[in-house]
Amino acid sequence: MEDHELAAAAAGGDQRAFATLAERYRRYIYAIAWRIVMDEEEALDIAQEVLLKMARRIGQWRGEGSFRSWLGSMTSRTALDELRRPCRRETPVDPLEWTESAEPVGASRSASPVEIVQATERRALVGKAMALLTPQQRAILIMRLDEELKPVEIAERLGLKPAQVRSQLSRAISRLREELAE
Repeated sequence: MEDHELAAAAAGGDQRAFATLAERYRRYIYAIAWRIVMDEEEALDIAQEVLLKMARRIGQWRGEGSFRSWLGSMTSRTALDELRRPCRRETPVDPLEWTESAEPVGASRSASPVEIVQATERRALVGKAMALLTPQQRAILIMRLDEELKPVEIAERLGLKPAQVRSQLSRAISRLREELAE
């Protein structure tokens, strides 16, 4: 079944439809949360909270845009809200975990050992550079790259001004370029 059919059924109380959607998107939700908060336990908590929100709000999804994008926005907002909480704990980041949602290194059968090592090193460098961005910059960058949202759409979903999103996106890209050039 398509997402819109499952969402309509889940909104009507079909628990199997909801379970199917939850299973389909649980890794996606976790990956976004982790890339924003950069902590495994917090990302798991956020993923659980997003699934609860999805259960309560699934009837509010109007079918405009993709269901995946709706969930991604909900996850980004929830993760940013978690970071704003005053009692949040800080933990070190393992950059190799950064690409949790990406295809595993070496998944391509034609990849040579050298290519696998190079890909692993590139991912580690990108992870370290991403860790230097602010959580809001990471969220904006993830929404722009992963969901291919325009700055106006990101602004709407995060409750920001479009100019602020463009500014944060520009700063994030500049910071990544600086860090990766070194």
